[in-house]
Amino acid sequence: MAEALRLQRFTMVDLSPHFNNKGLTLPENREEGDLRGLGDSLPAEDLPPAGVFENCGVPFLMPDARWPRDNLELEGQELPLPRGRWARAHFLGTSDLASFEAEVAVVYAGGPPEPKRLGFSAFNSVAAPVYGERPGPTARRLRTRYKDTPMDLRLWHQTLELDASRELLALRFEDLPVLHVFAITLEGPGEDGGEGP
Repeated sequence: MAEALRLQRFTMVDLSPHFNNKGLTLPENREEGDLRGLGDSLPAEDLPPAGVFENCGVPFLMPDARWPRDNLELEGQELPLPRGRWARAHFLGTSDLASFEAEVAVVYAGGPPEPKRLGFSAFNSVAAPVYGERPGPTARRLRTRYKDTPMDLRLWHQTLELDASRELLALRFEDLPVLHVFAITLEGPGEDGGEGP
């Protein structure tokens, strides 16, 4: 079962065992960044510090920029989640190119997976979000191994509705490596809801 941290009706999933990409850096480890395969990254000092922070009323676990990996690049993997009956899954992520959406199979106990679409606007988009996301934290620079270039780079808060009558087991992602997920929080169906029986 996936590790998680619970706060009221929200459960923040520990994604660190599944991270496969390095997108956040500090000045002292800037050479490790490789969000897009070009040696670049988001400056962590522009974003919330590692640990729990809130966006639009939803708590997320911000990864630590000192870790060797800090986000999940979508490459066809199946991600186990805390078993339970959940109303929504909240994602903190972005697209490192243009705006894209990927197919996500929501795996429940019993019955076939339910297909969903997970979309993130481009991280450097200045327009309205393409897929109905809410704005998340914004970095003010693009960091390369040699310098920081001023520009606004956005993480996005996307939400998928789930079937709270069924027990959630996992998410199976499409292979689309331009999409990156930094955090996932599951929301229970009621004010004090959470993992179901």
